[in-house]
Amino acid sequence: MTARYAWRNRRADPAPHPPRVPARARAAQLREAAAYWLLYVVALAAAVLHWRAGNESLAAVCAVMTVLSATAIAGTYRRR
Repeated sequence: MTARYAWRNRRADPAPHPPRVPARARAAQLREAAAYWLLYVVALAAAVLHWRAGNESLAAVCAVMTVLSATAIAGTYRRR
């Protein structure tokens, strides 16, 4: 039941608001989602492709970004 009727005036009382998520927890969720996206979609595939194409400097940069995103994911779980 999402709404209750008031005793007088027969109007519907609004349903209670859902609990607010703290800003720090929401920021951590966004960081974690961005880190997963960076890790699985961009950095790992780019590192392999650049290495196969013979561009070792960009492959190294992408590999570093892969390590940074894995560190960000681990840091998110360590802080909880």
